[in-house]
Formats: sequence, structure tokens, C-alpha cells
Amino acid sequence: MLDLQPQDEKGGWIAPGFRPRTSMRFHQMKARLRPQSFFASFQRVLKSWRGAVWVALAKALINGNSLMTRVKVCCIGSIEEALLAIRCGASALGFVSEMPSGPGVISEDLIGEIVAEVPPAIATFLLTSRTDPDDIVDQQKRTGANTLQLCDRLPRGVHERIRKALPGVDLVQVIHVTDENSVEEALETGREVDAILLDSGNQSLQVKELGGTGRTHDWSLSAEIVKRSGVPVFLAGGLNSENVNLAIEQVRPFGVDLCTGVRTAGALDEEKLGAFMAAVRFAA
Repeated sequence: MLDLQPQDEKGGWIAPGFRPRTSMRFHQMKARLRPQSFFASFQRVLKSWRGAVWVALAKALINGNSLMTRVKVCCIGSIEEALLAIRCGASALGFVSEMPSGPGVISEDLIGEIVAEVPPAIATFLLTSRTDPDDIVDQQKRTGANTLQLCDRLPRGVHERIRKALPGVDLVQVIHVTDENSVEEALETGREVDAILLDSGNQSLQVKELGGTGRTHDWSLSAEIVKRSGVPVFLAGGLNSENVNLAIEQVRPFGVDLCTGVRTAGALDEEKLGAFMAAVRFAA
């Protein structure tokens, strides 16, 4: 049976397996988007969500239920870590392929082995630093992940090429929030992808930081992006059990994403992850 977890009042709905196509209630989206953009987004919803999900969404609308913040646990390094994250309540797992810097990198062969053991209802994010569409498509096919997390800026037109090559795979673009320009970058990029993930990297350094920094960023900018975005927004960057409650209250993201905040000596820590999940539930 398909399951929908609760989400905050400014969030949206998501089908298991991570099939986000909209980040706000139907009437809110219609009010904020241009007609042609609205109908294009709605058509994508019709094409991608399964019938059982519509039943759950209808019940949520009728009952006025809010839906809880989703949790993505990143830097998964083994089947044991994947199962632990799922057992603690994660709805998405992140697998880090080759990166210029940061923790959690594992081989594509290992990513493929773990992904093959993950239940279909759980989203599997392949984190890639590649910018060439053919390279990205080849990575996805080697690993079998159902979602691509694009960690670097992509040239214009690349998102469209990837989508045509991988029509059943969701695209999540990372935006590294540094200043006001990041807001416009996020809103512009959101037109090309299924979701945005806000992180605290720095693409301007000689050795790029594309995630896993353990730093927070200016959440007021992230809140502005969430408020104006037409797609779901994940919040990442320095989150842990002590600050995620405040982060959710201030930003109201669709989901939260973390790596270092629930690890001890590089290994996924069940106690830390449990405390984090409890904090998320308390904030929802």
C-alpha cells in the first residue's frame, strides 16, 4: 500500500519513490503560476503520479490535513546504512558519486548494489558533479537510481536533454545559496526540474564545494525561494537534531536533507538519526 507522510502547510504532496511535480496546494499553485505554466505542471502530475496517490491526496484535501516534512538521508555508504535510514523513517536516500570535495563518495558499482536492495517506495538520489548530459545519463543507467541530484550548474538545455533521455527519472537541481542572486537562480532553474535542493556549497572556489560542508546558510533566502517556488524545495546544509526544528519553522521546506549531522566517525549513527527524526516530527 502506498503511503503519504505528513507535510507542513506550505509544502506539497509527494508520491512514494519521489515523484514531486508540485509544491503547494492546487489553488495556491494556480494563483502563483502563469496559466500556461500551471497547465504544463498539471499535465506532468497527471502523467507521473499513480492512481492510488490521487486517492490519498483527495482524502488529505477533504480532511484539511497538512503533510509532514520529508527526510532525505545522504552519503549512504552500505546496504546496512540504507536499511537503517529507512527503518528510522527516511523517505529518500542519497548516494554520492565522484565529487571534487566533500564526504560520502562511493563507487558507482556500490551505488548500484545498494540501490538494487532499496524498496521501490523509497527515492534513491544519485548525486553527480557531471555537467555533460551524456555522462549524467550513463551514470544513472549504471546505478539505477530513480532520481538525479545535479550538484553543479548545468549549461542551458542540458536538463531538457537529460529528461528526454531518462523520462522516468526525476531531476533535482542543487542551488548553493550564497546571496540574493541565488533566489533568482533557484526560481529560474525550477522551471526545468522536478525539485530544488538548497545547499551551502561554493562553486566559485578553485576546488568546488558541491555539498557536504556541514555549514548552514542564510535561511531567509531559502525561505524566500520556498515561498516563490513552483516546485518542491529541499533544505540542506549543516542540519542536525538541534537546529532542524528552527530550520523547518523558518524555511518551511518540502523536505530536509542531511549527511554529517547524523554521523559519528563517518558512520551513520542510529541515535543521532533517531533524534533528528523526532525533531522533524515535532516541528511538522
